[in-house]
Amino acid sequence: MKSIPRWVILLIAIYAGIGLLTLGFQTFLRLDQCSGSRACAIRIAKGVVWSAVWPAYWPVYAAGLHPGEEAIARLKNDIQADQIGIVHRRFPCRSPDVHFFGYRFRIIVKGDVAEGEVCWNFSTRKWTWRILPTYSLSRLNPHD
Repeated sequence: MKSIPRWVILLIAIYAGIGLLTLGFQTFLRLDQCSGSRACAIRIAKGVVWSAVWPAYWPVYAAGLHPGEEAIARLKNDIQADQIGIVHRRFPCRSPDVHFFGYRFRIIVKGDVAEGEVCWNFSTRKWTWRILPTYSLSRLNPHD
């Protein structure tokens, strides 16, 4: 049986260490939002899942490789809104396709407010977006 190279073991150990730090961070953030044991258990379980994924993303997040200005520019180009703003970062971005990174945005069009997701598509190297279907402004979504 072939042994695992030391660098692979070191890499796994570093990833696990960062994952544990992320778990502590996720738990700290989520405990303030707990209301009841079931809801708290679900939030902490989500934190565990994020902790397994986030270490791979920390370098991208820390470097700010995808500043929100580019996403806002794409939205302003596509949507004639009175106001557009970033609410927060999304990881992974929830969209019809699976994207790795994006933002939750809020728009106001003629007094009508909506939120959506603007996501970075690594294969096309473009921002894609959609307004969440619960808002009447979702009629503005691109139809591919």
